[in-house]
Amino acid sequence: MDPTAAGGPEFRARASYGDRWVSFAAAREGHADVCKLLMAAPGFPARANAANSRALWVAAAAGHADVCRLLMDPVVAGGHELRARANAVDSRAFCEAAKAGHADVCKLLMDPVVAGDEFVERANAVNSMALCEVDKTGYVEVCKVLMDLVMVAAGRP
Repeated sequence: MDPTAAGGPEFRARASYGDRWVSFAAAREGHADVCKLLMAAPGFPARANAANSRALWVAAAAGHADVCRLLMDPVVAGGHELRARANAVDSRAFCEAAKAGHADVCKLLMDPVVAGDEFVERANAVNSMALCEVDKTGYVEVCKVLMDLVMVAAGRP
């Protein structure tokens, strides 16, 4: 991305090309360092919240908790409004993590410090898609995590 190395600014690769594809691939493959570099690219940063936070849900589906944490970090993303949203597209990241059996990612996505209170409230809904998905797959550990979260939301320990 260095314009000098590329032969001039008109030839350099832009992190925002298509505004997302490179960052999606890096997130899917678990390359947190590449995601961070792309989001910090001067002039043309890849946005963590591009395409309804798709990088987050592909990272969640692949079980990359470190990438998920990075994408939701407002400091790394360049501001609260630019961070990836755990509740984008009907909590798709959460559903994908649950469907794939990634209990650690589900816990991370339900952490209000990381994901925000607004998401936790929505994901705890009675008609939680994540719970429906896990019911089909049979991942016991994820089911326990989700049921604990539902019980906490209902005010029961």
